[in-house]
Amino acid sequence: MSSIICNVPVDVSVPPRFIVNLDLPPMLRWQYILRLYIDQLREVEKKIESMVNKIVGQWIGPMLESVLSTIMAGITQLGLVYYGQELKGISHTTGIPLGKLVMMQFVYECVSCCTSIICQDEETNTPMHIRSMDWGLDVLKQLTIDVDFQRNGQTVFKATTWIGYVGILTGMRVENGYSVSVNFRHTGGQLTTNLKTALASGWPIGFLVREILESIPQYDLAVEQLAQSPIIAPCYFTICGTSQNKTFGTLLTRRQTSEENR
Repeated sequence: MSSIICNVPVDVSVPPRFIVNLDLPPMLRWQYILRLYIDQLREVEKKIESMVNKIVGQWIGPMLESVLSTIMAGITQLGLVYYGQELKGISHTTGIPLGKLVMMQFVYECVSCCTSIICQDEETNTPMHIRSMDWGLDVLKQLTIDVDFQRNGQTVFKATTWIGYVGILTGMRVENGYSVSVNFRHTGGQLTTNLKTALASGWPIGFLVREILESIPQYDLAVEQLAQSPIIAPCYFTICGTSQNKTFGTLLTRRQTSEENR
């Protein structure tokens, strides 16, 4: 499958490409990339901390950080996510406290506005999955990268993402070829519900997408897992597939615990 997948701001044409070796211990996977971007990541840390404090208050912000860190520890121990060690490695390399890194994972997912389009080039039959990520944090432009996630020297899936975020909001499975993008539903009044769902073992959305891209090669199975898995916030999943020069797609509208429609 040949696909255009992009969440790069419009004034950044080609982000740098890196390899994340899934055969390495999780704490070491991002180390060499992080060392190139520590200053920029620290700047994002400060801006996100300021943003959260403005939204919830300077006294609630640190408390929220602690709560989210506890949630992450709980769902990691339950086996729902496998990226706790990666976050510990990022914390160790950058000096950013683990609790703040956990909060950054959730903030990345909660304050984005985005658009996804699936189409096919009429001349070449090339499927195209096009997406935008509209952010108020300009500093994230400096942290936008393309990543090839490899095992045994072979690329399993590709993603466009931000340094310091271990989930995937835009990615493509190489074998059999399908792609996924996440668009968030701002339905209002969701913070309490989202925290309750997280405590009840719902997936952080980007973690679910990454797990599916890493472990499920088939389009149909990926769609069903995205439709059925409990998640911590409402969203839209756009999935693009191809077969015999035909492009097809599915738009899933998700509640936290069930599919709303497709």
